[in-house]
Amino acid sequence: MRKWLIFLLLLPVFSGCAPAATPEPTQDVGIIQTEAARVIYETLTQAALLTPSATLTPLPSDTPQPTLTPVPSATLAPVILPTAVPTNTYIPYTLTPTQGPYQCTIVSQNPAYGTKLKTGVDFDFKVTLRNSGTETWTDDNVDFAYLSGTKMQESVNSRDLTSDVSPGSETTFIVDMLAPVDTGTYSAVWALLNSGNSFCTITISIVVTDQSQDEED
Repeated sequence: MRKWLIFLLLLPVFSGCAPAATPEPTQDVGIIQTEAARVIYETLTQAALLTPSATLTPLPSDTPQPTLTPVPSATLAPVILPTAVPTNTYIPYTLTPTQGPYQCTIVSQNPAYGTKLKTGVDFDFKVTLRNSGTETWTDDNVDFAYLSGTKMQESVNSRDLTSDVSPGSETTFIVDMLAPVDTGTYSAVWALLNSGNSFCTITISIVVTDQSQDEED
C-alpha cells in the first residue's frame, strides 16, 4: 500500500519529465484524474482485502503461582516440672530429761539473784533443794559445798546433811555470809557433792551498795 501512495505522489513529476508525446486527441483533464483516483482506490481496496490485518495475539497472562500451603507450626509439648521431693517434716518434740540417780531441783533461794545489800552487812544464804533423782542422799556421802567465786561465807565452806533425803523429799541448807565492804556485783557457786562429785549447782549473786546510796534509793 505504501508503494502505491508513493507512486501516486510522484506521478505528476514523472509526467512533467517525460518527453513530449505525439499529440493525442484532447481529453478532459478532470475526467482523467477522476478515473485515475478510482483505479487507485480499487487497487488499494483489493490490496487491503488480500492482505489480512495483523491480528493482535494477547500476551499470555502471568500463570498464577500455586498458593503456599502454610506449614503447621511445631506443637510444643507441655513441660512437666519434676515433682519436688518432700523434705523431712520437722515434728517438734519436748525432751524429757532422764531421771538419773543423783539430781536435784531448786525449790527456793534467798537472797534472790541480783538482790541489793549494804556494804559489810551480815546475811544468811538459805537454799531448799528437792531430791529429783532415784537415789537417796545419805548424810555420809552427800554435802553442800562452795565451788568457786567470791567467798562470802564467814567460817565454813560446806554443810552436811542432817538426815537422809529420799527421792521426792526436800532439805534446806543455811550458810552464814557477809557482804563485801566494797560496792559492786558479787557471785559464788555452790553445789551438792556425792563423794566429791558435783551433781547440783546453785549460784548466789548480790549487788553491794554503800549505805548513803541505799538510803537515797
